[in-house]
Amino acid sequence: MQPLDDAASHAAPTPSPPDARSEPLVWLARLLLVVLLVLSAVWTVRRTTWYLAIDQFGYLTFASDLAQGRVLHQWEVLPALEKFLPVNEPVDVFAQTYVRHEHRLFCRYAPGFPLVLALVRVLLGPEAQHYVNPAMLLLLLVALYVLGSRALRSEWLGLATALLGVLLPNYVLLWSTSPLRDVPAHFFALSGLALLLGDPHGTARGVRTALAGLLLGFATSTRVDAVLYLIPALGLVALARATLVRRVVVGGLGFALGVLPLLVYNTIATGNPLRPTQAMEVDSVLSRAPVSPASESPAWKLRFVSEAIAAEQEPAPEIAPPGALGRSPQPRPTPQLVQGGGLRLSHLERTLPANLASLREALGDFAIALGAIGALVAWRSPALFVLTVPYVLLSVFFFSLWTLPGPRYLAGVMLLFPLLVLEGARFVGVLPASLAARGFRRSAYVAAAVIVLGVALAVATAPFEAPNALPWVDVALAVGIAAAAVIGARGGEGIALRLATVGLGVALAIVLVWRSTSSLSARATFQHEQVERARATVEQALEGSPIVITTTQIGRPAENLNYYTRANAIYIEEVLRWRAPLQHMIARFLRLGFSVYVLFPAEYAKSWLAHPNIAPWYEGEVRAIPAAQAMNYFVASPYHRGVDLWLVRLRLKEQPG
Repeated sequence: MQPLDDAASHAAPTPSPPDARSEPLVWLARLLLVVLLVLSAVWTVRRTTWYLAIDQFGYLTFASDLAQGRVLHQWEVLPALEKFLPVNEPVDVFAQTYVRHEHRLFCRYAPGFPLVLALVRVLLGPEAQHYVNPAMLLLLLVALYVLGSRALRSEWLGLATALLGVLLPNYVLLWSTSPLRDVPAHFFALSGLALLLGDPHGTARGVRTALAGLLLGFATSTRVDAVLYLIPALGLVALARATLVRRVVVGGLGFALGVLPLLVYNTIATGNPLRPTQAMEVDSVLSRAPVSPASESPAWKLRFVSEAIAAEQEPAPEIAPPGALGRSPQPRPTPQLVQGGGLRLSHLERTLPANLASLREALGDFAIALGAIGALVAWRSPALFVLTVPYVLLSVFFFSLWTLPGPRYLAGVMLLFPLLVLEGARFVGVLPASLAARGFRRSAYVAAAVIVLGVALAVATAPFEAPNALPWVDVALAVGIAAAAVIGARGGEGIALRLATVGLGVALAIVLVWRSTSSLSARATFQHEQVERARATVEQALEGSPIVITTTQIGRPAENLNYYTRANAIYIEEVLRWRAPLQHMIARFLRLGFSVYVLFPAEYAKSWLAHPNIAPWYEGEVRAIPAAQAMNYFVASPYHRGVDLWLVRLRLKEQPG
């Protein structure tokens, strides 16, 4: 049997594509790749937001701890909170990014991406962390270029693979504009797969296999579900049967080294190297029991603060004698103390159709049809088939077990499926030339006419009113296919094949440059300058050792206050989840020397302060914040451009007698 690199180079669909080294104008394809990287870098950096939500806060906080030589988090508020948290039970804290278990706080996310951020933090400073993902995006595009070049044996189709990675509305560009682990995880995994495909010269296969295993292992340390990439990896290794055992051993050693950070962290956090910190997501995967109403109605769906106030029921014995207070805010039934159970068989019926709709929205009907053709003919190229088809099918099923559909979970599918799209486009475009070369000249003309009519209809029904580039991707694919079909029908299989590959690459590059002319000027509204202004504003407004109680209804202020300032911020929704009496907590914070503030929408802050079980025991020093200045207090939301706020410092009132 041939080794993998030789098998991959000879396994190709009919008609056989030329070797990448014999392609015309390869220098132009590489130049266009540079243009793609430059435009993507400018677009991403200008849109990189420094505003943190749940995930970003978790990764950056974890990275900060790692940079200081700590794995577990040290939260100064935890001792004051312990008496209010459930005893001997894990519970979400820090906006659900950390889990408190047995007086320890560990991040629920895998350590791979925080390790990258920590390294950048140590070498280049904290500010550089915000530019890790723009750099990772460029590396991902290079990986797609290499992967496409090797899997499709065409540098022009490798360029087209990278172009589809940014032109399709797959959200990859969006995820590169903040510290999220998705882009790095897929970069590590796809780079490993590209190494397993090997270079055309077939050198140092053992070294490449070990490095591929290392990258795939670290991808799993970054996103545990990246272990699904082992399916195409093992398929590629299995193609080289003569060296199968050696490559499995070498690749397995590399994978073990790459996944080691995850195993070590699991041991520290959960006590079991094979139980990840997000194991709560798979604890009930085999259950078909209906989802509980509590988990369908999470606490953050409560209407602002007023419902939380109206819901509280416990008296406040620390503030007044028993019975002195009537009834005060206490939560209604809330979700689990540790959110999880995301993977369940019972979700399949609802999530699978939604995921298929999501793929259709991101890829379009025309590309999906081409991808289906590509999957059918990919069996002629074993390397391409095992790289794409098993992973796509398994991932769509696996992520349809998740509680909610979403393109973020299907990113790997959206990055690998374009390989099948381009294979299908090449096959269709060259089909008339293949018929002509076999003497079926009339059939070739008929096939060309049918193909031109078919792609014209596909383009005519493209959603040109869409705000994304998808309809123009359809146009580019149609032009490349039609040009190759028309020229190929007149004879010249090689010319048609080259026209198909070059045409697809050039057409997609034109779409990129054209779309970029109208999109490069925009900039994110919250970057370094806005962080510094908000940090200075908050530091001036807060005194002592501040604790700020706020709400997710106005954005994600707690994550930003916790990370960028000296304040400790808690969401009232977290208090509801803990089933803790808020008025007790406030009293304890004050007695332990913390200064306590609430940051609520103005109208709801008034209601809260006037509540008969709050007003007798607390007085407040109010700072009114107009909506135009809300961003200076880290209050931002996609649903509003700012809201009128009250920042109220709470104090215990002097009680008579």
